[in-house]
Amino acid sequence: YFYYSTAVFIGSKIAKSGIEFIQFIIKQIIFSEFVYPGLETDTLLEIDNFFNNTDPEFIDELKSILTKITSIKKFIIMLDGFNNYDQFTLEALKNVIPILQVNKIKLILTEISDFSYKSESIFNLREINLTPFTDSHLSEYIDRSFYPNFPKEELRKLILLYADLLPGSIISFIRDIILLK
Repeated sequence: YFYYSTAVFIGSKIAKSGIEFIQFIIKQIIFSEFVYPGLETDTLLEIDNFFNNTDPEFIDELKSILTKITSIKKFIIMLDGFNNYDQFTLEALKNVIPILQVNKIKLILTEISDFSYKSESIFNLREINLTPFTDSHLSEYIDRSFYPNFPKEELRKLILLYADLLPGSIISFIRDIILLK
């Protein structure tokens, strides 16, 4: 997410849950340097009221705030460890995610594969599984990426010895080899 100036990263290691975690997410979005300058005074007052109130209309207020924010700015939200969130947070996010999707906010959910998947109930979801290359994938990748006279077999051996086989890591490893000669 470091390449995108309009991305908000919400890590899964934060020791908050329930309303406190939802408020944390909203604060991360609102006080980001690309959203806050575009907010109007009435929106800021509504946001302030949201943080000082814990009434039963919590979700409706949250939807209203996000609708106003997303109509002003477009951004990317990355929720790390989505399947580690508590049940309250998941239910609140499931109510809010459609608003984000309708307003063309890009939402990236990561889930740890050791747990059950919680993103199944989200509509219009594109799932991408990141898995390591196999030997045949690696050979195919090297064959397609380099010209015929390149020492492909030597590169393949170096990658197998010193790099993990995730696609991004392989690309970084090759770049480092070239830069370090």
